Amino acid sequence: VRTADFPTFISLPVPLSSLGAGILVQLKRGYAAMDVTAPGVAQFTFAATHLEVGQAGTYQEGQAGDLMTALAPIAGPLVLVGDFNSAANVPSTQSYSIVTRSFTDVWSQLKPTDPAPTCCTDITSLAPAPTDRIDLVLYRGHVHPQAAERTGTDPAERTASGLLPSDHQGVAATLTVGFPTAASEPGS
Repeated sequence: VRTADFPTFISLPVPLSSLGAGILVQLKRGYAAMDVTAPGVAQFTFAATHLEVGQAGTYQEGQAGDLMTALAPIAGPLVLVGDFNSAANVPSTQSYSIVTRSFTDVWSQLKPTDPAPTCCTDITSLAPAPTDRIDLVLYRGHVHPQAAERTGTDPAERTASGLLPSDHQGVAATLTVGFPTAASEPGS
């Protein structure tokens, strides 16, 4: 397992008094990656990230570049998931383009005509109403997408206090890693 903060991050001055005294707060984001080895599964790397929000586009795009630099030396199949905060359906920043130069978007591969928005919904709403697809499952190398679906779309699935469980909807994907054979599909 390896984790790292991105070199690109936001620093914000936060005043603590009317005299101007304060502190500098660093809003850091990063990634985690792990090599997966298990019986019956082809070895691959799984990575997860959460890029800065779209309003901080320059920082987010820098983090997308930082992520690609960090993952570039990793050999073999790689599955990358996360909240990229850059809409795939209507890009608000270049981060989606930066990442998909090296990775393939499972949803776009399997369901190219389905916009499948995942964010964002007011959790007090009667039903999820996302507008942008920012939660992604991506891959590179010998990874073969089999299926993908959004989760958290049922408005009946609420917390005990009546709230939707999240302002995002998830994406679940079934992938085969390695070289599939006609006899079997190990490594899903």
